[in-house]
Order: sequence, then C-alpha cells, then structure tokens
Amino acid sequence: HAKHDNSNLIMRYEPTITFERMKQRLHYAVHNRGVKGFILDQWQLVGGKNNRDSEATHLSDVAQWLAGFCKDENVFGIVVCQLNKEGSTLGSEGIKRAVDQHWRINRCQKDSDEMYLDLEMSRYTSSGMIGDEDFPAFKLNMNGLFFEEK
Repeated sequence: HAKHDNSNLIMRYEPTITFERMKQRLHYAVHNRGVKGFILDQWQLVGGKNNRDSEATHLSDVAQWLAGFCKDENVFGIVVCQLNKEGSTLGSEGIKRAVDQHWRINRCQKDSDEMYLDLEMSRYTSSGMIGDEDFPAFKLNMNGLFFEEK
C-alpha cells in the first residue's frame, strides 16, 4: 500500500465561489504559491453568472477559461462534474468541448465504495479504462478527502 505525502497540498473550501474569485485564487496559487495543478469540485457550483447569460453559457465560459488557463500556465486541472440521470454532464456540454480528456467514475455496484474509471473522450489518446467491474482501481474513503488505490 503506497503512502502519500500531502504536505504540498493546499485545500480551499469555498462552496459559493464566483467565477471572478476562482480566477483570482488560481492565478495567486500558481504565481505566488507554485501550485502545479488543481482540482475543482465541482464545476456546476461556480457562481457569479452575469444576468444576461444563461447557466449553460456561464458554465461554458468557466470551462473555456479553465482550459485556457491550464494551457497558458502549464498546469493540470481536474474538473469534477455532476451527471444527470441519462449520464450526460449536468448543466451543459460546455465542459466536454473544453477538456482534453473526459473520464467517468463508475461504482462497481450500487452502494459499493469500490470504483473504476472509463475514458469516454480524449483529444490525444485512445479510449481506455482504469480498473473495471471485476478489478476496481480505487475505493472511496468515507473518512477523509482522498480516494484509496486498490
């Protein structure tokens, strides 16, 4: 079992963050703290929508900005999105147009904490999986903020 060192991890809990504040936080983290990447959980909760824009337009703008920021600053970004009942990204397809890869987390069974990943879309690599139903790749740690490798 691999031991992970999280001493270089910065976590911010800002459930009501606006688009402008998110941009400020990411610029500061990269330029002043040396951050090499980020995880945004979750995309649909980034607020600060302009009154004249639809929610889909706002979320598409957020996704496009994140993609441009990662490219310009040479950092990685993992953006977590919620899915609707049909399995599509909730809120807009804007995130799929912006990302280089789109992964789906699958539970092995309905209430299982064991999971695997499907690579649904990639601009630069072939599709693939990390684990599967019979051999899950990780499990959700309900007592912390991290996944555990299997």
